[in-house]
Amino acid sequence: MLSRGLTVTQAREVLRGLTKKHTRLVNEVSELMMATVEAADGVGDVQTLVLECTQYAQTHPELTLNADGSVDYPKRDVTMGDLTDSRGPSGDACHAALTERDANELKSLVTKALARAVEVDEAYGKRLDALTNGTYTCVETSTTHSPGLPNQPQAGWSPTQVAFWWASLTQAEKQAIITEHPEWIGNLDGIDMASRSQANLNRLSVELAAAQAEYDKFVKDRDELLRKNIDQKYPEEEQMEKAKNKLDDLQKIQDNLTAHPDRSLLVLDISGPKRVRAAVAIGDVDTADHVATFVPGMGTNPADKLDEYTGNVQRLKKRMEVYGKNDTSATIAWLGYDAPPGFLEPGWGDVAEVDLARDGAERLSSFVEGINASRAVSGASEPHQTVLGHSYGSTTAGFAADHVRAGVIDDLVLFGSPGAGVHDVREYNLPPGHVYASAVDSHDIVQGMGTDEDFGVDPMDLDGVTHISGDVPEPDGCGWMFSPTGRHGTYMNEGSEALEDMARVAVGVYR
Repeated sequence: MLSRGLTVTQAREVLRGLTKKHTRLVNEVSELMMATVEAADGVGDVQTLVLECTQYAQTHPELTLNADGSVDYPKRDVTMGDLTDSRGPSGDACHAALTERDANELKSLVTKALARAVEVDEAYGKRLDALTNGTYTCVETSTTHSPGLPNQPQAGWSPTQVAFWWASLTQAEKQAIITEHPEWIGNLDGIDMASRSQANLNRLSVELAAAQAEYDKFVKDRDELLRKNIDQKYPEEEQMEKAKNKLDDLQKIQDNLTAHPDRSLLVLDISGPKRVRAAVAIGDVDTADHVATFVPGMGTNPADKLDEYTGNVQRLKKRMEVYGKNDTSATIAWLGYDAPPGFLEPGWGDVAEVDLARDGAERLSSFVEGINASRAVSGASEPHQTVLGHSYGSTTAGFAADHVRAGVIDDLVLFGSPGAGVHDVREYNLPPGHVYASAVDSHDIVQGMGTDEDFGVDPMDLDGVTHISGDVPEPDGCGWMFSPTGRHGTYMNEGSEALEDMARVAVGVYR
């Protein structure tokens, strides 16, 4: 039965008007928030670019970077004879050319920083203008899942933008995403780690069942083929092996977390070309005073290494709690990139290249930036973050520290390192005096093995790096004595003085 009468009709019109006004106000506030977050994020980009300019000038002492962005450098008079000598250009000519090249590179960096600053300013101005005149775009209404905000995270958002979007949702809206669409946020940097872990745990059993079904189908197809012709080669052998690896990785992750239900699953990424990417935390990353992220190297995959690496960070956390006294600590085993396969496994030669390290560095820097961003919007204190890189993972960590936003990584520890990822410690976006290196005195041929050009300088030879202990316990038995890498994997073992120093660094008390 419909209500009739002038009073009811008027009430309906008033209600429709209020709803429309409410929707507009919600949309405007949301648009202002997201526009401001985008601008603040852009300011962070500019600050990092300015830091890179400053670092470049510091590492090229003949260059002077002025406050107005201009670059000065000594000009040398080069004669025609300097250039046409039969023995080649003179030393003065070469030096002048190299200095000019470096000056042009610095000018290019300055131009890039200024261009980004203008871009950020103009983009913010346009969004504010659109908000003022009502031409901004917003498809949300008061009846959508998250009024005024996108229902799901948008492609290309930075960790900061993700963090503000997530913080603006109600608890019910967040829980709906965690339950119904965990794949949206499980690996998304900027989401708080408790929510990421819930989402990934929701996905784990589903992904494991799917991986089991996929592998079982390969086995069934292969067996049927071989029954018909035992001499025939199964054409999907490589794909079947990949399916088996994924199944083994997921099973190990589940087993590890089942055995240790207090641990968190911060990354569960099955999109990699070969193995599952994962990250497991011990302790509360969202509230801990100190957060230490361990980045392993060659041969990293969950099936073979997750138990070992979580054991490493468990020991590290225990020692951090000793030296940190009343502070809280959390540690992370970060298997979140595609490391080179183990020795003599297919593709293991990738360890001689740095492409995987550079790709991993992008993922790592975003991950640690996400920790800071999610905590900043939640009102939690900024954590003291330490990244510890071992072997190929140290180069990955070094590359990440070279371009991560300033103020995110507080301390960097490299051990068993083929190369630091840089040629000068000032290239890192870290405070001076906060880079550390450890090396055993024998049976670790990996230390410094990488070429300086690609892997960066051996951190033990890098000025400005603090050397921490390289004393580690000897492995069991005597087989290690006959291996050039016999002590390469012992840095985080029980009883290691190197581990003690890592813990001191990770809680900020190393002296």
